[in-house]
Amino acid sequence: MRALSFISLALAASCGGAPAERPGTPPEHVLLVTVENLRADHTHLWQYPRPTTFIERSDDQRSLDLDLLMERGVLFHQAFSPSGATRPALATLFTGLPPRAHGLMTPDGALAEDVSTLAERLRDAGYQTAGFASPSRPIADSGLTRGFDVFVEDHAEIVYRDGVPVDGLLLRAFEFLRTDFDPERPQFLWLHVGSPAPPWDPQPVPTSAGERDFLRQYLPPEYEGPVQTNLGFLSKANRKEVELTVEDHDALIALYDADLERANFLLRQVLEIYKHHFESELEVWENTLVVTAGLSGCELGERGYFGSEESVHAQGLHVPLAFHHPPSLTGRRIFEDVVGLSDVLPTVCEWMEVEAPTDLEGRSLLARTDRGRSFKARPVISEHPDGGLSVRVEGWSLVLNRSAREREGAYDLPPQQLFQTASDPAELRDVSLSAPEALERILSELSSWEAKYPPIGP
Repeated sequence: MRALSFISLALAASCGGAPAERPGTPPEHVLLVTVENLRADHTHLWQYPRPTTFIERSDDQRSLDLDLLMERGVLFHQAFSPSGATRPALATLFTGLPPRAHGLMTPDGALAEDVSTLAERLRDAGYQTAGFASPSRPIADSGLTRGFDVFVEDHAEIVYRDGVPVDGLLLRAFEFLRTDFDPERPQFLWLHVGSPAPPWDPQPVPTSAGERDFLRQYLPPEYEGPVQTNLGFLSKANRKEVELTVEDHDALIALYDADLERANFLLRQVLEIYKHHFESELEVWENTLVVTAGLSGCELGERGYFGSEESVHAQGLHVPLAFHHPPSLTGRRIFEDVVGLSDVLPTVCEWMEVEAPTDLEGRSLLARTDRGRSFKARPVISEHPDGGLSVRVEGWSLVLNRSAREREGAYDLPPQQLFQTASDPAELRDVSLSAPEALERILSELSSWEAKYPPIGP
């Protein structure tokens, strides 16, 4: 197993000063890869024992998998989503604003008309923009596709072309790359993968060497428990209508891990085509900034809850966030600063020299990666519309429940919990009574944030 051995390579703290000129050769294109329910500590790069995001090859070469994108770029090890639901998280990534400001708070909501998106800004700057998504739920009506010259939403993962099984997202992205992608013009390409969103049903994938069955390697063949691959079963489990044994719990984790590995396997095909389809002299891959982001994590029974949409804890919100463009950001580096998805838009805009709004919650993370620039710590807020809220600062996590009514289908959420994340990253031991100064400081930071972003509605 490859360990996260380079965790000690986090840079020394930045010092103050004016922004310096970007080092190296700037990128010309942007490739954004977003994955639903990509729980950070279940990726192989985080030393998770299963190869969920790492594809081993027999020729000692590296596959272009999620691990490679994170390992060979700059990884923000403490990145958190503003919501356990896909639409609000995507909206924050695309706008640089928290859900309270961009208006998309719920899993089925829509982005406010007067809020600009990353795709709109890049398109207005002369980029050709295209998005290809296989989301767990449709997003075409969410306003999140504004600014894309081409947007294709495909929910049939495996299709057949001339009798050969091909991933649906792969097929449509490949057709675009072959016929419409102009490497002589700046490009913004978005690839969105809906797996491993629940319910997890990792069907075998046909390959030239036969079917690839990801679940078989994790689920014991003798298992005959009640676990089912549908939302109805998960809803019953979350409402405590079925009693899960240790074996049942392990089976659900096996389903999640297998679905994540399957998603990584299919995504790799698209990335390989993007890298190798063009003539070598065009150097498209070398000229592309690749941004990899999980949109949420996934709770796997730590509090009796399976899923992410109700979560305000680390398991449901801690996500990978990585930037890969070695010609202008050299070295494999890991940063431990607490950051959020709202930081993606200002980072990309600065990198590509595209004007960004000045009233964003997010800030450019290049200020952290470049020496000689000021980068101040700030809290990352995550929120559920029913009253659950969490505040993360370096070393601490505060979870609040401001709702007076029961949240159906959710785990019990006390009014207030404080966790010291250095010693308790799973957020299981409440220390609010023993750390009053930390609690007061974090509540003060939350109060300042809410003064800038007041709640929407009653």
